[in-house]
Amino acid sequence: MGGLIQTKGTQRLARWFNDVFSDDAAAGITLARRVKNSGGEFLSQSFKKAANGLLEISDAFIAQNAIPPTGGTTPTWPAGGNDVLYPSATMKVDTVVSSTVLRFALPAGIAAIPTFIDAGAAVSCIKGGRKKIERGTTVTTTPTAPGSPGGKFDVTLSKAMTVPVVKDDLVSFAKGKHQMLVRRWRWYLKNDLRPENDAAIKQAISSALEDTDFKKITFQTIEDTQKVITRTETLLGTDLEFDDAYNLHVVLMTQQTTAPDPLDPQ
Repeated sequence: MGGLIQTKGTQRLARWFNDVFSDDAAAGITLARRVKNSGGEFLSQSFKKAANGLLEISDAFIAQNAIPPTGGTTPTWPAGGNDVLYPSATMKVDTVVSSTVLRFALPAGIAAIPTFIDAGAAVSCIKGGRKKIERGTTVTTTPTAPGSPGGKFDVTLSKAMTVPVVKDDLVSFAKGKHQMLVRRWRWYLKNDLRPENDAAIKQAISSALEDTDFKKITFQTIEDTQKVITRTETLLGTDLEFDDAYNLHVVLMTQQTTAPDPLDPQ
């Protein structure tokens, strides 16, 4: 068996998924079971849809599709308002103000700008054209929040766009130097991940979300011939007897992606 894929982007993705489906009572799989997007679909429902692959599910739960807490108090989206399944905040372009300024509209009922959209965040266009935002582009200053839910805000880019984005293009904001991570991951899901392995991962996550006896899901990526391995771990109770409680472990064995976008600095 090969070794762990050691690129920083792959490691960040694994950590992100492990956090999203962790046993943290406030922010892990318990919250994931409540997550619902602006289309009225729960994350668990999206995983159950036969027509959905991992790419479609991930795109349905970007920051642009967030909803406010149910009844104003019960969280239905992760704190920070960022994407659920991408380590980024992805928004749809509302207006191209200039070659360096883009305007976005917050989702209905949302007053706070996603926390990943901040000074220094790496910026990329993930749906609409590979070359529309130059490599190395970042957010220059922390954007000013609009005065009301669903309001609009402007983001200033560090580099002028030579090929401008257009209305409804999807723009991703990521912390650190992971500008190309979401682009490369989306390419992998669309072009490199074999359908049977996409289905295996999707089915495993769906089953664990549906069954509350599962306390967390962990993810690991190993460089080898592409294959998905899942393992269910039965947990011991405080009396050292096996409880009706489980952890699900998902291992994706795969070659690195063929994505045309270059690796981010390692």
